[in-house]
Amino acid sequence: MNYSTHIANPDVILVGSGVMSANLAALLKRLQPTLKIQVYEVTSDLAQESSHGWNNAGTGHAGICELSYTPHREPDGTVNVANAIKIFEQFERTKQFWSYALASGMIDRPTEFINPVQHLSFVHGQDQVAYLKARHAGLAAHHFFKGIEFSTDRTTIGKWAPLLTEG
Repeated sequence: MNYSTHIANPDVILVGSGVMSANLAALLKRLQPTLKIQVYEVTSDLAQESSHGWNNAGTGHAGICELSYTPHREPDGTVNVANAIKIFEQFERTKQFWSYALASGMIDRPTEFINPVQHLSFVHGQDQVAYLKARHAGLAAHHFFKGIEFSTDRTTIGKWAPLLTEG
């Protein structure tokens, strides 16, 4: 596909055609419709790197399974989940923007890019299992994560992710 269009003297230049640039461009145009926005993309199609469905950077997610948002246990054995809650809140605000975008006609087919998927974190070893259990306890205490499950039972894990327990 060729999307080559050069805008003379753009007001805003966005590097990359992924979800971050698309959202920023949409917001800027809503705030100031006369802005001239130029997007530069190096790949042959739109949103093929970080925003591609098989990649994670720049995509919207609720922070449920990202262990990097809760990187370690505290000295008392608990896991501070404040950052995961912050990410979840940001994702909820993003969904509000998408609702606005749908209601205002900016988008018309949200199912093309809003797709809920199940989340699973898998660890191994006693220390990591203890960490994940403490992380689960911290998340489960917050209403955002109501219904989150934790298990060390092989049969249960096999139901969630059969390839982890087969063989």
